[in-house]
Amino acid sequence: MEKSRQARYTNEFKLEALRMVGAGQSIAAVAAILGISSKTLYNWSKAQQAGWLSGAGVRASPEQMELARLRAELSKTKMELAIVKKLQRTCAGVGMKYAWIDRNRLGWQVSMMCEQLEVSSSGYHQYVRRKERPQGALWSRRVSR
Repeated sequence: MEKSRQARYTNEFKLEALRMVGAGQSIAAVAAILGISSKTLYNWSKAQQAGWLSGAGVRASPEQMELARLRAELSKTKMELAIVKKLQRTCAGVGMKYAWIDRNRLGWQVSMMCEQLEVSSSGYHQYVRRKERPQGALWSRRVSR
C-alpha cells in the first residue's frame, strides 16, 4: 500500500479560504468549493484563532492578522449592505420580512438577515413552522380539546 502525500497549501490560499468562512459561508461549503477536506479548513480556522497561519509553525505578524480581520469585517459589511439594499426595494411589514428571509435563506445566513431587518430569528423560525403546518391543523387541535 502506497503512502499518500500530504498536500501543501500557501498562506495566501489558507487566508483566502478563511476569509470566505469569515464572510459567512459555512466551513463545509467553502471546503467543497475549494476541493479540500472540511477538517483541514476547520484546523486552519483553529490555527488562525490561535495566531498560527501555516503548518510550518511560523507565527503571523500582527499586520497580517489585522489585515485578515479587516478583510473578514469588510466582507461581512458588504453582505449586510447587500441585504439592506435588496430589502428596501421589496418589503415593509414583519410578515413580508419573514417571507423575504425565507426566499433568501440560501444566499445569506438567517441570523444575519434577521439582525439587519430588526426581526427576531425565533420569530422567523415560528413563521416557517406555521407556514409548513396544514391550514386545518390548528383548528382540529382546538376542537379536539
